[in-house]
Amino acid sequence: MEERLPEAGAGNLRGEDDFRSCCGDEEEWEDTEESFTAGVAKGELDETSVRLFFKGVSSPEAEGEKLSGIGVVMERAPGVPVLKVQKKLDFYVEELVADHLALMDGLLVALQNGIRKIFAFTNSEKLYFQVRAFWLLIMNCLRRIG
Repeated sequence: MEERLPEAGAGNLRGEDDFRSCCGDEEEWEDTEESFTAGVAKGELDETSVRLFFKGVSSPEAEGEKLSGIGVVMERAPGVPVLKVQKKLDFYVEELVADHLALMDGLLVALQNGIRKIFAFTNSEKLYFQVRAFWLLIMNCLRRIG
């Protein structure tokens, strides 16, 4: 797997080009950013919080081969560099699995960078409801414990 972390200006990795070619334009995210972030004002972000946008992509057949990749963008407080992760996976997975992998990679990078508060955004309704159900289960268990 190829990986790129914080905003590096040097050289373009081949995997990044492949990933960009098999996913939608950045304009798709820009068009919906206002509706995604309506509940999170820019002033709410500090050095230890991020808005995490993530997406998994799978293309069943691209030039005779199956491709999968992930992309994560973490927006931080004004003046703090954006964190990005882009990977072309060495194996093919369904898109929902790629979404899960993107979320997990985003959470890992956030942890490695000392992030303590995360506002996560996805365009996958299935993933949203899976994560929400899991979170509610954990919260109910914690309430019962004490």
